[in-house]
Amino acid sequence: MERIDFHSHILPGADHGSDGIETSRLQLSLLKEAGVKKVVVTPHFYPEERSVAQFLKMRTACEERLKEGLLKDAPELYVGAEVLVCVGMEKMERLEELCIGGDDVLLLEMPFGRLTDKIFYTIEALCARTDLRVLLAHIDRYHKDDVESVMSLPLLAQVNAESLQERKTRKMLEPYFEKDRIAALGSDLHGAKKDSLKGYLKGLSKLGEEREERIYRYSEQLLQTAAIL
Repeated sequence: MERIDFHSHILPGADHGSDGIETSRLQLSLLKEAGVKKVVVTPHFYPEERSVAQFLKMRTACEERLKEGLLKDAPELYVGAEVLVCVGMEKMERLEELCIGGDDVLLLEMPFGRLTDKIFYTIEALCARTDLRVLLAHIDRYHKDDVESVMSLPLLAQVNAESLQERKTRKMLEPYFEKDRIAALGSDLHGAKKDSLKGYLKGLSKLGEEREERIYRYSEQLLQTAAIL
C-alpha cells in the first residue's frame, strides 16, 4: 500500500516540527519506513504572528534548505500550510498562496476551545470561495458537537491516524468515514524519535486496509494538479 501523509511538520526551521535538515531527513526516513510515498508538508501559519507575505518568504527559504538536503529516495513532497483560522480570514490577501502545492486545497485548523459563531461564519465564507477547497485539519481533536456543526458545511476533513487507536474517536468519526467526508490521513509528525510513528501505524491498523486505501484515493484526487517540491 502506498500511503499519503497529508499533515506533517518536517520543513526545517519553519516551525517546532523540525529544527534543521538532519531532523527533516530522519523524519522522511521514518515516513518511508512506514510505507509513506507522498508527504504533504504543512508548517503552522498563525495569522496573529505574521502576514501571509512574511510566512511565504520564510517558507520559501526553508523549502530551499529541504531541497538541498533531500536524499534521492525520499518520498514525494508537496508544500502547503496548516492555517489557523481567524475571524475575517476569507478576506485575507494572498490566502490562496497557502494552498497545497500551489493548487486550491487549504488545510484549515480550528482554534483551541469551542467553536464560536464568528469562526463558523468565517469557515462558511471560506467554503463559499470558488478558488479554495477547504480541508479541515485533524477533526479528531475537536468537540463532537463542533465537528457536527462544521461538517454541515461543504468541506472535507483530515484525520490524524494516531487518534484512531481510541474506540471513542473512531465511533465519533464513523459517519464521516461512511459518507466519504474524510479525504486525508496524517501523521502530524513533529520531531524524529524512533517511535514517533508508532501511534500513527497503530491507528491505521484500527482503520483497516480497505478503508485506508479508499481514503488515499481521495487524497490522490486532492493532489492531482498540485505541484511537487
